[in-house]
Amino acid sequence: MCLRMFLFFTIFLILFQPSVQPAPGTSGAQRLPPLQTSGGVQRVRPVQNPAIRNGPGPVPPPSGPSRVTIQGDNGRFVSSNNGDQPLLCDRTIAGPWETFDLENVGNGKVALKSMGKYISSENGDAPMTCKRTVAGDWEKFELFYHQDGMVSLKGSNGKYVSSEGGKNPMTCNRLIIGPWEKFWVR
Repeated sequence: MCLRMFLFFTIFLILFQPSVQPAPGTSGAQRLPPLQTSGGVQRVRPVQNPAIRNGPGPVPPPSGPSRVTIQGDNGRFVSSNNGDQPLLCDRTIAGPWETFDLENVGNGKVALKSMGKYISSENGDAPMTCKRTVAGDWEKFELFYHQDGMVSLKGSNGKYVSSEGGKNPMTCNRLIIGPWEKFWVR
């Protein structure tokens, strides 16, 4: 709930600001600040939009663990498929298989867990799955914040997660960020 409020305020700040273009030669993305741990509780560090000068202060962090849904540019939700099949970004409604725990795993990285299992990038060599019981390197991602409020995930292989437009299983093999590599995390 608190993450949803954080994302709502972040999106609000983005929508009601003067238009800002990314610097030439950049994707317009910036790395999200690392997550904080306080008393064993994972907290998302507030992000202040760098385009806002002398504007509102940062939004307070969530007060507890973050449960999120992930929605692709196609308007569909990412589904873990309970670990029985590769991840797909094709669901119209977010149920238990489309809800994830966002966990701070240190060093500015996060892991996503659904139904007690972690999402794996499969190192970009195969479609992504959600069947790992431990978060190893392939299950850790860097988050990149975009000025439009969307987020990209970068795997340990240095490549970005792609929704594949919801037509094929998701992969972690993109070198650049396009529409399929951007997600709403709510």
